[in-house]
Amino acid sequence: EWHAWGKGALPLPDERIEEWPVWQVYNRQEPLHIVDWSRDERFPHLKQWAEMAGVALDSVICVPLTTLHRRLGTFS
Repeated sequence: EWHAWGKGALPLPDERIEEWPVWQVYNRQEPLHIVDWSRDERFPHLKQWAEMAGVALDSVICVPLTTLHRRLGTFS
């Protein structure tokens, strides 16, 4: 999985992948739209890491990338 934050390489949070938005989208195969990241409470550890790392997020959109034959990943 590749991450682009616009600030070069950042250490990934010490967080179980199951608690990431991309994992939920991948498993459920349903898009996720967080209109206001600062008010959303579903991913508190990831939010805390983003603030600590200086990553400013306003909103989040994540969609599954899937073919007829398999799951490829997600696009955020």
